[in-house]
Amino acid sequence: MPQDARNHDRPRSFAQSYRSLQQEVGAPLLWAAAVAAVVVLSAAAISLRAARDVYLGRRAFGLSLGVGFGASAITHPLVVFVIWPLWAFVYTGLARAFPGFALGDEADFLVYGAAAETFAFLTETGWLASAGGLGIRREALASLIANAASALLGLLASVTTGWP
Repeated sequence: MPQDARNHDRPRSFAQSYRSLQQEVGAPLLWAAAVAAVVVLSAAAISLRAARDVYLGRRAFGLSLGVGFGASAITHPLVVFVIWPLWAFVYTGLARAFPGFALGDEADFLVYGAAAETFAFLTETGWLASAGGLGIRREALASLIANAASALLGLLASVTTGWP
């Protein structure tokens, strides 16, 4: 039932909306739509980073398509699905242990970004060292350039759109 057609002054809660939608379309279709949305959003995020890695790797360092994409394919899921929740866990623990401890939104984002990009730099350098065949200095430089570009593009996206 559309929100405007309800006979209540208060808006629906998330749980009420979910139950109503589940009754109208059924649980399997609702879960399929949720999974599809997560897959599409993940693919979009990964493809932006992969495009950056592959372009910089191929243009600047002559890496193959698979090696350039592999760097993102290894690090991006870990950055999003492991490092972010790990940082949230650590931050929550610090806030509980030290009641006066708090970071603003910008500082929280920068600490997470620094940890994520450091992890990506080290992991991608290792990946390129094993698969790229450039020599450790050039591989580290390729990873540093790609991750600096990623950090700057992420910061620009965050400042201009509020996402991520």
